[in-house]
This record gives sequence, C-alpha cells and structure tokens, in this order.
Amino acid sequence: MHIPNSLISASDRKLKVLVIPSWYPTISKPLLGTFMEEQTLLMEQSCEVRVLVGAVEHIGRRKFLRAAGGYLQPLHFKLAPDAIKPPSQGIHFIYPVMHGIRENKNTEWREDAFNRAYDELTNDGWRPDIIHAHCTIMGGIAAHTLSRRLKVPYVITENLLFLLFHESHEIQKQALKAVKEVNAFLAVSTDKLRQVLLHHVDCNSYIVGNMVDDTTFYLPSSKTVKPCFSLLTVAGASFQKDLITLFKAIKAVVDQGHVNIMLRLVGLGTYGGEGNAFRQAIIDIGISDYVKIEDSVPRDQMIDLYHEADALIMSSISEGLSISILEAMACGLPVISTIHGGSEDVITPENGILTKIRDYQALADAVIDVKTGVKKYDPKRIREIVVNNYGKRVFHDRILGIYKEVIASSN
Repeated sequence: MHIPNSLISASDRKLKVLVIPSWYPTISKPLLGTFMEEQTLLMEQSCEVRVLVGAVEHIGRRKFLRAAGGYLQPLHFKLAPDAIKPPSQGIHFIYPVMHGIRENKNTEWREDAFNRAYDELTNDGWRPDIIHAHCTIMGGIAAHTLSRRLKVPYVITENLLFLLFHESHEIQKQALKAVKEVNAFLAVSTDKLRQVLLHHVDCNSYIVGNMVDDTTFYLPSSKTVKPCFSLLTVAGASFQKDLITLFKAIKAVVDQGHVNIMLRLVGLGTYGGEGNAFRQAIIDIGISDYVKIEDSVPRDQMIDLYHEADALIMSSISEGLSISILEAMACGLPVISTIHGGSEDVITPENGILTKIRDYQALADAVIDVKTGVKKYDPKRIREIVVNNYGKRVFHDRILGIYKEVIASSN
C-alpha cells in the first residue's frame, strides 16, 4: 500500500530543506558565499535540499517609467542569467529595488519575486519540511515570508554583523520581526548572538559555529624548513579587515630585525572598495618587499597556501567565525588574531594568540613569539581541537539535530 509522504514521520524519511542564502556561488562567481554552499552540500548527505537565491536589481526612475507606468507584473521575477554553480539544485533569480519610492513597494516586489521563484522551484510538487536562511538580511526576511505562506518552520543562521542602523526603517522592522518569530536562531559565535540580543530580541537561540571541511583541509605530510617565515592572511578590501594595522605590525617586526618574513595577502580582489588604498598603504608604510598580494585564489588551491604558511594572521575589527581560521587550524597552523568577535570562541593558548583590535605592536610581538619559538604549538593538537568542534560530521549532526527538534516542536 502506498503511504503519502505527508503521513510519513519526518524521522522515517529524508527531511526536505529549502535553503535561502543571502548570496551563493554562481557559475561566473564561484567564490561567492562558498561557506553557505559547503554547508548546504553537507546537509544533502541526509536531507533533500533545494536552494532559492534572490539577487537585487537596482532600477532607476527612468526604467520604472518605461515599464508602462510602473514595474510590470512579469518583471517582478525573472531568472538570473548566471545560474547557481552545480551540483546545488536551485534557482537564481532577480528582483527589483528602487530608491526614492515607498519602501513597502520594494517589499511587495521582493515578496512577489520570492513567491514566484518558489513556485518555479517546486513545480514538481516538492514541499519543504523546514526553511533554512543564511543571514537575516535578506535571506531571513524572505524565509519569514515563505514560512507564513507554507506554514512550515524556519531557522536563520547569522554570519554578518547585526547592526541595523544603516538599513531603512522598513527593513529594520522586517529583520527584527523575522528574528523574533524564528523557530531557531543559529549564531555562528557568542558575539554574534550578543549583537542580536542587544536589539531586545528574545528568541530560541543556539551557538553553532561554522563548518570546516576537514577532508579538504588536512595536515601536510611534511614541513620543510624555509629561510623565510611565512604569514598568511585571507581578507577582502574591506575597512573591517583593518589591514592598515596588519601592515604596521609587519613594519614593526621588520624594524626589530626580523627581515626574513613574508606576508601573503589573499583575497584583496574578491570584494570591498579599499583595494587601491591598501595597495598604496603597503608602499607608504615601506613593506613592499615583505608583502605578496594574490587578488583571488581558486578554492581548491587554498590547501597549498595553508601548507606553505607558518601561521595565519588576522587583524579584523569584526568577524563572524572566520572560515579561514578554521581551515588554517585544520591544516595545523597556529593563528594570530585580533579579538574580533568570532576568534574568542576558537582560539586558545593551545592553538594561537589573541590581541586587542588596532594594536599593531601586540600583533608584531605575537608574530615574533611564534617566529622565534617562544610560543610553540603541536599541529596535531591544533587540528584535533578544530575538527572535534567544527568538523563536517560534528557540524552536520548539530544542524540536523536542530532541524529535527524544530520540526518536532512545530507539529
């Protein structure tokens, strides 16, 4: 006898999960939101997962007026020319946002687009048991809307700095409502949860961390002694990365006689508008001979950079829980980092050094301590700590457990 899926307990079949990331890798931008993609693919081991990715198209008044006096209904939703990168199954679509118009009109267009995109994605009758959004703006807001329509629970993972003052009043209201009514709020760090709670939001919350792919990132088979101490940093051209402090730290290290040092800066060309300023700062500070810039590195080549480095260094003002820190540790590297919000959850005296933000001398002193062997680390122990807390199997079971708990409490 055939039993309809609706009558089968979620514990007896694969859960169906609709993932709504705020950004996601596409064919032309394969490095965009790779951590969201990797977590999505991980959950496909035990769940049926589909992905709904909405991208903003900013339109001007002229385009608005050309559309027969308004943004025509068919234009509320259109497939993006750049498809989601395989093997993820999903839809990448575009919705309009117009400045200078009532914000509720932008909300109407966005909700219409997500509804149409969902209908397109599920035209075979597929229906989720749970919705998982990554980042409240805009994934969490969209998840809240679809959750009300479908009468299914939703969870939000927050990776971004949760400060709403730069958003419109309408978006602030929608974001806070999405978090207040969420079935489970998953913060990647203690600091991230603190930021949300400071908005007077009382929600069902978990601190889940991030996932490190411990099968892709592993200990090197051997480590050759090099004449130059190699530091690796992974950072976009963003103010919050505070690379000026890092550059000053490198200058301080060199000025103390440690000239056999090289900083490898990876990712400067991936995002952010401070790239030219950072390049000029390297020249002005006088460390051109000690910095090598690589604007972008393919994901599958990062393992080589970790294996070639002696330590990872970060100077950020604020982060969620840095994937780079987790990957470096999975490769056995000690981490020198500012106290930026996520680092405190993972860095201990066994695997690295924490310093105050914007304190270049403290960063320089930490580099010298690691370089000269004043601070010694066991690569195997560094890897063991991060894998036990954030490895694929642990992270998968953590998220799946939350899914099951949320679904059970919603029935």
